[in-house]
Amino acid sequence: MKLPLTIIAAAFVATAWAIAIGRAQANTLTPAQRAAIDTAVRHSMATQHLPSVVIEVDRNGQRVFAQAWGERNVEDAKPAQQHRQSR
Repeated sequence: MKLPLTIIAAAFVATAWAIAIGRAQANTLTPAQRAAIDTAVRHSMATQHLPSVVIEVDRNGQRVFAQAWGERNVEDAKPAQQHRQSR
């Protein structure tokens, strides 16, 4: 069964948000939180065969993490970018 990309993206955002909130009060992520997000994304990309994932985490109205993994266009092997819709 193939899930729509919006459902997959929402699941990743929810997972990243839960990881990112953690116990920190500052508007930054710890290296351990960043590593946990990276590990979860890479694992999910491999097991779900996703060409790209983009995650942005906001805390208290400020962006504390934004990263893109994979390729935005697999035919041209162009890397995924933040703030860009993939096709």
